[in-house]
This record gives sequence, structure tokens and C-alpha cells, in this order.
Amino acid sequence: MTRLTRLTINAFRNVAPTTLEFRPDINVVLGGSQTGKTTLLRLLSTVVDHPDEALEEDLFDVGCHIEGKQLDLECAMTRSRPGSAAEETSLFRRPRTFSFTFTDQGTEVLKGDIGPGGTRVEWDGRKEHHRFPLMTSPFFILNIALYKDSAPEELRYQLFNFTHLTAGMLDEGLERYHALFGVEAWGMGLNRGWSLPSVPQSFRYLLDTNPTGTTLTFTPEFLTCAVRALGFDSATARFDIERLPAIPRGRHHIQLRNLRFVFKYAGDETPHDLLAPEEQRLLAFFVHADASRTILIADEPMNGFPFKWVDACLRQVGARQVFLTNQNPLLLDVLRFGSAEDVRRTFILCKQAHDESGARLVWRNPIEDEAESFFQAHLAGGQSVSEILRAQGLW
Repeated sequence: MTRLTRLTINAFRNVAPTTLEFRPDINVVLGGSQTGKTTLLRLLSTVVDHPDEALEEDLFDVGCHIEGKQLDLECAMTRSRPGSAAEETSLFRRPRTFSFTFTDQGTEVLKGDIGPGGTRVEWDGRKEHHRFPLMTSPFFILNIALYKDSAPEELRYQLFNFTHLTAGMLDEGLERYHALFGVEAWGMGLNRGWSLPSVPQSFRYLLDTNPTGTTLTFTPEFLTCAVRALGFDSATARFDIERLPAIPRGRHHIQLRNLRFVFKYAGDETPHDLLAPEEQRLLAFFVHADASRTILIADEPMNGFPFKWVDACLRQVGARQVFLTNQNPLLLDVLRFGSAEDVRRTFILCKQAHDESGARLVWRNPIEDEAESFFQAHLAGGQSVSEILRAQGLW
């Protein structure tokens, strides 16, 4: 699966320049209040192609390395100030650039850049330039450019694996959870779409089933997991089906709307909006995990959860790479480490600092000595992960 292995921050707000390295599974952001933990998650979401609205006006100069199933990506992203008064009022009020190099087992197969001036790509000795500016996903633009250049289908398929990596950052609130129940889908022939940019993967092919009747009832896998964690007997998801009049060629326009979840216990039904707030938070995490194809990002998702729910969340994560902030020792205590290097890459420590330029945010992995000291204490046993972190001043 696709994994973010490194993030380099050259310039971003008041963050000290840094390079962070990550594990392929669970990565935990630790720190006190006002140390930028949530902001770091928003930046991670942005660099893996799900721009966070809270950062849409921020300037930055960052780079990252992403390992894919077949291709690896080394890229640099910038958002800069406009170079002229005309640019200040144009669509490029905050000009962005995306420079990239894709390799296959160390061999360069595609490189170039996308910016206000268009898209430049080089592959297999060819150099092409297109007028496509960076106004949407760079991976979407690259796929269009390679299609127009008649690039090999295998290269375009490998590149496609870098799309829709994440559903963005899930925060502690329930706004995104409630927004899900306003989602609508439409389909007409081969054309299909959803009203939200990130919906659960288990929803994406519902229209392919050519649903009949007036109600579509189904049970996605994440809902089955929620049933086990919450103690219900069963649950179903339901969409109302609406068919608009046939257009020429006899094709109907089908819409799915009015999503709801219904849980059953001992013959009684409980709709999703009558679940307790903590139960809704658990269900929201399951939904978010299903919507995040390979990378899951969440801000304090398990705060206050009992161990049974923490365990259920980790089972739902599966093989995804995870980035989260956390104040729940139950989550920390289930982490396992095979080496000091595992320790170093698992934790991102966030602190405030002051220097001659003023207040700074310092984001870093533990240094080698800290990671080794932690790992030796972990091997010795007798202390939980959260206790070791506190004893060594890392949490």
C-alpha cells in the first residue's frame, strides 16, 4: 500500500525547519496545547492531496517522499506570494507549484513540474508541455497529461494509485459525521458522482448494482464492526432511490439520498441520530477509516474511549497508515516496537520554543538516544508505553 515516509518543512508558519520520518503503520503526534499538533495533521493531509481548508491561505515550502505499490514519489510543493498586482486578483492569488520525480525500483520513470505556467513532464526520453495549471489535484492533472501524451497504460495505472489516498483529517467534532447524512449520489449510464469529495469506499459502487425499488438497503463492513463494538444485534444502511424521467435513448437519471443507519437490539430499532455522542464518535471513526483508502488522519479520535472501543478502532484501521494526535493512554499502551528505529519513527514530538526571531514551533522525531532509551525500557517490561513516555519527558 502507499505510504508517506518523510515530510520536510522548509518554510511553514512559525515552524522551525525540520524533517520528519514516519512508520508504515501507526504514527502518534504528542505535545501540549498550542504546539501545532492539529496543524501538523492538516499539513499532512494537504501534502497527500487532500488540501485542508484551514490552510488554504497559508504559504509553504515543503517536500515529501511517498512509497507506492510500484512507484515511489519524491516531490516538492510550494505556495508563494503573488509576483505582481495582477496576480493578486487572479485565480493564482496564491501561486502553487508541484515538482515531482517518480522512480520504479530506483530507476527514474517520470519527472516534471506543475505550476501557474502549465505542466511539464518528461518520460522515456520525451519532453512534453501542457497548458494545464495547478488548479486541482496534481495527480489528476498528471493523469490527463499522460493520457494526452499516449503514455504507456502501465505508467498511467501506476500513477493512478497515488489518487484518493486519504479522506483528510477527522477532528473531534461531529460536523463531518452529520454532513455524511446529507450525501447524495447520482448516476446516468456510465456517468456517476457523489456530492461529497470523500465518501466511504463501500458506497462508491452502489450505483453499479442498478438498484431497484424505492429504497436501497445494505450493510457495509464498517457498520458490522460498529455493531460488534456497540453491542447491537445488527444494523443496516438505507438510501432512498429516486428515478427521474428517462432522457433520449431511454436512460434514467437515478439519485440516492436521505442516508440513514438503523441499529437493532432485541427487536427494537435505534436510528443513528439517537446514538449517544460517544457512540457517534466511534461510528464516525469507522466511517472515516472506510473513506480513507490508504492513509488515515485523525485528531484525538479515541479520546475517552474504553479499551474495547480502542481495540475495535485499531482493527478497523487494518493495513492503513495512521497519523493521529492522542491523549488516551490505552491507545499508546497497545503499541509495539521491534527496534529503537521503530520508536524514533512512531512519535512526532511538538513543543514551543523561543529564539531571537520570537516564538517557534518545534516538530521532531525523538533523537537516537531518546529512542534507544525508550526501547530498552520497553524491552525490560514492567512499564507501559504511556508510563515510559511520561518518565522520559516525551509526553
